[in-house]
Amino acid sequence: MAEAADEERETQRPGGASPPLFFRRLEILEAARHDDLRLSETQEYGFARDSHMVPLNAVEFMAAARHYPILFNGDMTNMPVVLVGVRAAQNLFVEPDGSWTVGCYIPAFVRRYPFILLRDSRGRAQGRTPEIRLGVDTEAAMVSRERGTPLFVHGKPSALMKRKGRFAGAFAREQARTRRFVEACRDRDLLVDRAVDIELADHRHMEIRGFRVIDEDRLRAMPAEFMEEWWRNGWFALAVAHLVSLGNFGRLFMKDERQAATPMDLTGRS
Repeated sequence: MAEAADEERETQRPGGASPPLFFRRLEILEAARHDDLRLSETQEYGFARDSHMVPLNAVEFMAAARHYPILFNGDMTNMPVVLVGVRAAQNLFVEPDGSWTVGCYIPAFVRRYPFILLRDSRGRAQGRTPEIRLGVDTEAAMVSRERGTPLFVHGKPSALMKRKGRFAGAFAREQARTRRFVEACRDRDLLVDRAVDIELADHRHMEIRGFRVIDEDRLRAMPAEFMEEWWRNGWFALAVAHLVSLGNFGRLFMKDERQAATPMDLTGRS
C-alpha cells in the first residue's frame, strides 16, 4: 500500500482533496513491476491546464513573485499557492500547445510531476517502519512503456530516475521549511482573509475568495525582537516577496483572454 509521505501532506489540492493535485494513479516505483516504464521528457504541461492554483514552496517566492500573486490557502494548512487563473479550472499560463508561457517561472510542483515521494506502508503489519520511496503517476501522459527514456536499466534505477528522485526529495525538504514559515506567520497572527472583487466588461462582478494574505500593518508592527528573528531566518524577505506579488493580480486580469476585467481593492481598507 502506498500513501503520500508526511512531507507531501501540504501538497494536496487546495481545499484538502486527495490524491495530490495532478495525480491520478500513484504507484511506488519497483523494478519488478516497472522495469519497462519510460518517461517522455518533452516539456508539455497540459496536465496543469485545469488548475487555477498551484502549491508553492518558500524557496520559490522570489522567482514566482515576478509573475503571479502568491497567496495562502484558506484551509487549515494555510500553505502558499500561486494563482495562475482568475476562473475555476483555468490556467492562463498553459498555452494551447501545452507549453508554459515563455519567460514565466514554472513552479517546482509542476516540474516535479509525475513523480512524488510515497510512504510504503506494506511492512507495517510486520512491525517495520514505513519507508519513503519514489512514486509515479502511472496514468500520466508522459509515462508509457513504448517511448521515452527508461526509468530502470538492467533492473537498477536509471540516471534519469535518480535525478527525478533527488528533485522530489529536495521538494519535500523545502516543504518542511515552508511549513515553518507558515507557522511563524500564524504565531504572529499575520494571516488575514481577503477577497478580490473583479468588475467584468459587462459590469458584472466576480469575487475570488478562500485565500489569506499577510497583513502589512501587522507585519510592520511586529516587535523588534521578532523582526530580528524573521530577518535572520529569511522570513521577512519571504513576506515582502509575497506582498509585492499581489500586484500581479492585474497581470492575470490582462492575460484573461475571454473577458476584460479590472482589479478592485485587495487590502480591504477604505
